Amino acid sequence: MATESGVKEKKSRNIIFRICGWFKATALELKKVTWPKFGEVMKKLGIVLGVVIFFFIALFIMDIILGMGHGALTGADAWWQFWS
Repeated sequence: MATESGVKEKKSRNIIFRICGWFKATALELKKVTWPKFGEVMKKLGIVLGVVIFFFIALFIMDIILGMGHGALTGADAWWQFWS
């Protein structure tokens, strides 16, 4: 019994040391990271937002056109009458 208890305690301590070691290694790696400057982040954010807005508008227009085509083929009411 004494040896089993010692083995279990050693395993649990080993796991705790491994977890602590992982956190220490992660902290050391994060210190090595070169974080971007605020201006660089804002430039890239502007590019991302511009691309997202462009594709939003393009897909919105395609949705309207395809919806109108579908309505013409099926004889359904116009899409704007659905909302009223």
